[in-house]
Amino acid sequence: MARPLVTSAGCLLNLMATGRVTEVLDALGVRLLAPRAVRSEPLALGGRDDELTAPTLDPIDLRSLESTERLVIEGLDAAELREAWVACSEQLHDQDAATVALAAVSGIPLATDDRRQIAVAIELFPDLEIVSTLELLADAAERLALDESELDELLRRVRVRAAFLPARDDRRRDWLLDRKPFESDVEFV
Repeated sequence: MARPLVTSAGCLLNLMATGRVTEVLDALGVRLLAPRAVRSEPLALGGRDDELTAPTLDPIDLRSLESTERLVIEGLDAAELREAWVACSEQLHDQDAATVALAAVSGIPLATDDRRQIAVAIELFPDLEIVSTLELLADAAERLALDESELDELLRRVRVRAAFLPARDDRRRDWLLDRKPFESDVEFV
């Protein structure tokens, strides 16, 4: 049975940008959870294959992930969830607050790269486990035994389509430094 992982919209976009989200989630043995508020945010990826072509936006359809239960949308119906959401919403936008609250109250790790979400989660819920896109991708790449060209293509898609740059303090930053799609990005966010 897949282990649950609460995901932020940003991390979900990064995983979708790989073009291999089903493979990645299956390799990780993960089922994503997200608050209903994720539906209120327009989710789209850059529709260009490289940094030279004109960008477009390709809307993301989450129905295929939902129909296979690789993504489950949860409400904030319980009183404890609403209380946590209220506490988080004092410092975060509604959808971000709902994401952090869902992870904290359910005791499920939170996948996010958003510095503000991380700071609020650490402040309000210091025991909450937080993982980054980079940690997920590094683990999935190892489990999938991707060769160099497959890994570079996966990372290129995330870099270009999701405009992903990991934080300077990401635990897996060193793993990424020499990868082709990121070699020119000396300064991370």
